Amino acid sequence: ATSGALIDAAKAALTGIDAPSILDLGTGSGALLLALLVELGPSARGDGVDIDEEAVRTTKENAVQVLGSKRANAAVCTVCADFMQLDSQVVRPQLAEAGYDLIICNPPYRSEAQQAAYDRATGQFGGHTEHSRTLVAGKTGLEMYEGIADCLSRDFVEAERRAASGHEGPQSLLKPAGILVFQVEAGRGGRTGGVADLVGDAVTRASAGKLVV
Repeated sequence: ATSGALIDAAKAALTGIDAPSILDLGTGSGALLLALLVELGPSARGDGVDIDEEAVRTTKENAVQVLGSKRANAAVCTVCADFMQLDSQVVRPQLAEAGYDLIICNPPYRSEAQQAAYDRATGQFGGHTEHSRTLVAGKTGLEMYEGIADCLSRDFVEAERRAASGHEGPQSLLKPAGILVFQVEAGRGGRTGGVADLVGDAVTRASAGKLVV
């Protein structure tokens, strides 16, 4: 899927929500998050997470340019962190206490074998200058999807435990009626289609069924 399709899917998921909250994982330059905030209007707010400090700084700068300083300061927060450790004691307090209506992510999706094939065919990183960590997920190419699903599942269980025991604390990162939207490849091995099913199965397994695909 393209980023345009990702934005369309996100907008459709947020239909009927007056003041939507968005979490963009692996935000990079903030392009996806900021495009959504522009499309959704002034009531929307969003946070971006990236493991790269330069990316976090760039997102902040771009937010001011795209949204203006007033809205950028009020509606956009950036966090430098591993998006598979969102539930950690260091990261979770930096994110929205009430959770998010939408979590969106265009993660690294290539397998190590896919990247090796790209390198052989067209040069390192498929002829681009991107670092491998922005492209390669691991041995299967599903590791980032699985890691995020596992993280959100852990966070949900902990939020439920706090609520059941009457303890104060943040609600689950993905609200009970919230939507998780991933970008996936159009196909693999020279064939189109099928990847969304692979990702869906991986997410279901990694979340122990807590995320419904």
